[in-house]
Amino acid sequence: ALGLWLLALLALFHGLFRRLFSGLPANRTWSASLLAATATLWATVDSTSSAGQSLYWADGMIKYTAPLVLLTFTAALIIVRSSAQSGALSRTERIPGVVVCTLTALLMFICGGFSETTLALQMTAVVIALLLSWTAVGNRSLRHPGEVRLPIRLRHPGEVRLPIRLRHPGEVRLPIRLSRILVVSFMATAASVLVVCLAPGNAIRQAGLGPPAMAAAAIAKAIWYAALWPERFLVLKAPTAVSVFAAGWLVARLNPSSNVGVAVFQRRIIMCLLAAAALLTMSFLPTAYALNGFPPSRVLIVPQFVLVLAVLACGCSCAALACVTRPGSRTLRSFELLLFTLLIAAPLWSVYGTFQSHADAARYAMLWDRRDRRLRAAAQAGQLDVVLDPLPEHLAIPGVASGSPAEDALIARFYGFRSVREDRVHQRAVVFGAQKWSSILAAPETMLAVSRRILSRILK
Repeated sequence: ALGLWLLALLALFHGLFRRLFSGLPANRTWSASLLAATATLWATVDSTSSAGQSLYWADGMIKYTAPLVLLTFTAALIIVRSSAQSGALSRTERIPGVVVCTLTALLMFICGGFSETTLALQMTAVVIALLLSWTAVGNRSLRHPGEVRLPIRLRHPGEVRLPIRLRHPGEVRLPIRLSRILVVSFMATAASVLVVCLAPGNAIRQAGLGPPAMAAAAIAKAIWYAALWPERFLVLKAPTAVSVFAAGWLVARLNPSSNVGVAVFQRRIIMCLLAAAALLTMSFLPTAYALNGFPPSRVLIVPQFVLVLAVLACGCSCAALACVTRPGSRTLRSFELLLFTLLIAAPLWSVYGTFQSHADAARYAMLWDRRDRRLRAAAQAGQLDVVLDPLPEHLAIPGVASGSPAEDALIARFYGFRSVREDRVHQRAVVFGAQKWSSILAAPETMLAVSRRILSRILK
């Protein structure tokens, strides 16, 4: 799956860089694409909340990681084939619009059925792309500000003026084919939304989860979680975040034709931040509504992928902006040297940390095997009620908190016991601790409760 995801990212970035960096040689285009693809994939896997639940657990892999791979392939298909309209591809490489639109619609409809989280992300991304393609904001952000229009006078009584626009080599025009594919993608995604919302199993599943949150409360929680998620990435995974930023910086430095106006890069940075905020909020909204709380760890690879792409894009735009405002300065060269050092050191440190966690993994395997032997021995002895020592936190059944009634019920049903409970006196969960930042996730509820208490005292 990771290999397919890397190929999809490589195709996506190659199509984007061919469109954005027209002056970039072919070998540099592939080098920049490979750097961006590997940095994005590594940072996503390294900084997600639980790589085990998102990659190795079948339920998390199928529902959340697989649609991200398919969406990346679909985005690469849209970018590459839409370039044929502007002459980026030869005639032999062009595919008829009907074939491309049909394939895109099928992929988008299939991707929408994996989970509500990826469906919300997909719909938001398609809507943002449509708005950028239909409005002048998106066109101006990709257009060189120095373009001019020169009138040509024909010495004839019926004189007319023909405007000629001189394009900068790096200017990008949104082709008609791209808008057509985006409309098809929106229609397919809307059909997928309709099918998911009308599925008869929604009521059954929601009955097992409890009543959903109010719409306003769910939106407030989603916004709060989206605001906290970048802070978690920048504080707890600072080397990874800096490495992704450095990768985007290096990609921009490989482009020799990025000397455009400051206003263009400022618009690109603002658009990138606004789009990332919208995508992050929509990634948290489904679980904030259905679960009335923070998403499980297996879901968090979706907003993390969005955040990594946003940091990469910001690094690329900031590098191009720095080259315009302070070209060749000593401070800029020193900053680039620091970024490139971190770009090399952070992945190596990640590999070292992975090998260091081998002892913890071996200890967990030993504890799990010991528990399994005790449970099987108790079942053979005919015991009905069993007391267990708990496993370390985050290493119990995926998606279920250690020592929770849900986990106890699953264990009892699997081994044939009447009841199973854990005695935390036997062992403390110290091998893998929970991330402390998650303790502030309940801030909206806490602030609301405090506000109500203060208001009630004032009224009294």
